[in-house]
Amino acid sequence: MKKYLLIALLFFSITNCDAQKTLLSDKTEINLRTDDFSVIGKYKNFNAVYIKMYDKSDVVLYNQQMEFEKRIEIPFVQKSTSNFHFVCSQNDLLLFFEQKENKKISLLVSKLQEDFSFTTPLKLLETTTSFFKERNEYQIANSDDKQKYLIYNYAETDNQWTLQAVVINNNLVIENTISQSIPQKDFYFLNEQAIGNNGTAFIIAGNKLSNKGAVEEMNVLIAKKSETEFSVLKTTLNSHAVSDFLLKTDNKNSQLYIGGFYSDNKFSSPKGVFYLTVDENKTQNIAHFTPLALQLSNGNGSLRDLRMRNISIKKEDGIEMIAEKYSQITRTISSGPAVTIGMNTMQEMTRTVQEFNYDEVVIFNLKTDGSLAWSQTLLKDQLTQDDGGIFSSFGLLENKFGKVYIFNDMNTKNSRLMACYANSKGVLSMKEMQTTKEIDDWNLMPRSAKQISNNEIMMPCISKNQLCFLLIGY
Repeated sequence: MKKYLLIALLFFSITNCDAQKTLLSDKTEINLRTDDFSVIGKYKNFNAVYIKMYDKSDVVLYNQQMEFEKRIEIPFVQKSTSNFHFVCSQNDLLLFFEQKENKKISLLVSKLQEDFSFTTPLKLLETTTSFFKERNEYQIANSDDKQKYLIYNYAETDNQWTLQAVVINNNLVIENTISQSIPQKDFYFLNEQAIGNNGTAFIIAGNKLSNKGAVEEMNVLIAKKSETEFSVLKTTLNSHAVSDFLLKTDNKNSQLYIGGFYSDNKFSSPKGVFYLTVDENKTQNIAHFTPLALQLSNGNGSLRDLRMRNISIKKEDGIEMIAEKYSQITRTISSGPAVTIGMNTMQEMTRTVQEFNYDEVVIFNLKTDGSLAWSQTLLKDQLTQDDGGIFSSFGLLENKFGKVYIFNDMNTKNSRLMACYANSKGVLSMKEMQTTKEIDDWNLMPRSAKQISNNEIMMPCISKNQLCFLLIGY
């Protein structure tokens, strides 16, 4: 009886993974050169998106069938307002943004209320423009449960860094404020940060970057909820250089996972993956350096063009990292040699194009001791010109059955939407997604996709000067 029950459960999980719905929203006229848009997430059973047209910025809500429900204007947008950052959960929708005014740059936050109006913006941090050339944009991280938020920036003053940080909760209550000076020598913020569900904040920094983005020394800045200063934990990289960092909080064990690529020095190509854990009590486990030998496209086994895209925690402990092969090439195309016709000479015509290559996706599944449990390669070949690669790369949906990688197959005359299913054992299953004629008329943007629930992912779609959003559910 148990055997038959197991078979039934397995059949259910497989069919549930393959079950798919695709819903398209109404289309909107848009100017791709001046307007903006993004997926926000699931809010009070609505599917929320952001659309900026002309000088007007709106949050647009669709119902579960992707039918238009409500357009909410963001009232405090000005020409000096920039860098919108939305965070959305079932009951909360927060908007962070920068405001430049009176020689000051401020980071503010506003929340959508029950009556679908935005609260008066709350100022969190402020920097004077005297530091403008040396300052960096505000960095933001949210906890996994989207109840805590870390916001910080830093500016160079008198051979040291002035670090300002704030931790707030989803009710816009400031729980921690930190203002701290750090000696500038051999200290370089990597703009990677994380915050745990309990409010512990993590920021990583290293010594000066090479042109490959690698550091030979790394520091982890840690501040618990009650602490008014970051502690600096120096980590050991065993004479290696590490680049392409990813951070992930492990809330169950109150620790931080740090992943990336490592190489022999900051000028050489990566040799494998780097894996380290740090806990909130300022202690670190042994750093793991796992060498890799991969066979990528064109017989090239180098990891040089791989870029880390995602890190997640496995149910059985350990981590899984996802990388994608990416390169950008500037190429000059000639129309041919000069030609003389009669008395006239037609000169050779040339033009410069930008090529964007998004190729294989490689999955690294690591055990707690840093050894490689398995690796898998998802084959894809995406080459476009002069479009920024907006239709390339992939969208990722994570659910209890594994991960679903959604991407455009560009090797056919008409691009196809593909889905690759990967389970916890590394078994891959590729299939073309069933779409409708209406969906096929749009250019889909999986790179801008966002998972909005346990089994739904949403992405923008473009057709000439029109915009809509595609919801995919499993």
